[in-house]
Order: sequence, then C-alpha cells, then structure tokens
Amino acid sequence: MITHRDMPSPVVVVVEDDPVQVEIFSALILELGFIPMVATGHLQASRMIRRYSRIIDFVICDNRIGADRVGQAVRALTDALGIGCAIVSASQDAEVDCVKPIGPAVLRDLIQGRAAA
Repeated sequence: MITHRDMPSPVVVVVEDDPVQVEIFSALILELGFIPMVATGHLQASRMIRRYSRIIDFVICDNRIGADRVGQAVRALTDALGIGCAIVSASQDAEVDCVKPIGPAVLRDLIQGRAAA
C-alpha cells in the first residue's frame, strides 16, 4: 500500500474537465513542489479520493463540472476523510473558496491553509 512515506511531496487532486485548466492547475501544483493527480469528473474524483485518501493532502474542485452540488459532494467526501478541499469557480457570485484565475501564491495559500494536518 502506498503511504505518505512513499511520496516525496504532498499530493493535490485537481477535479476539472477542461484540459486547458488541467494543464494550468497541474503546472501550478508542480511549481509549488506538489504532485498533481487529475480527475475529470465527480465519480472519478470520488473513487480516486477514497482509494488514495492516505496520500492525498488537498483537493481542488471546479464546480462547473456538473453543477454546484458536484463541488459540494466532493467537499463532503474530503471533509469526512479529513482532507483539505477548495472549490474554485469562474463565476463571481458562486459560493466558492476562490474565483479563477488563481496564481501560485493563491494556490499555495489555499493548500497550506486548508490541507489536513
């Protein structure tokens, strides 16, 4: 079984269906010294989070993937497992942690400020 000791850096899951955004988030995560894992939808994310919960430190979820409830479902799962989570959105009026675009400093603050201890 893979454990934190096997991973050289914290693992951050990106739940995003837009390939361009996936590349942007992955590049930012790598720039910050974290390891990105990508899920393209809620079901894939849920399975990945459950399966690898011991090595995942943080989840970034774009709530455009299906509807706001998708992001909230991912957040409920991460809360139950004690994993940090941030919901991001391009919409100014959405109830989210951060409105895209986010840069390295904002991403670092989200991960370091909300990641599970």
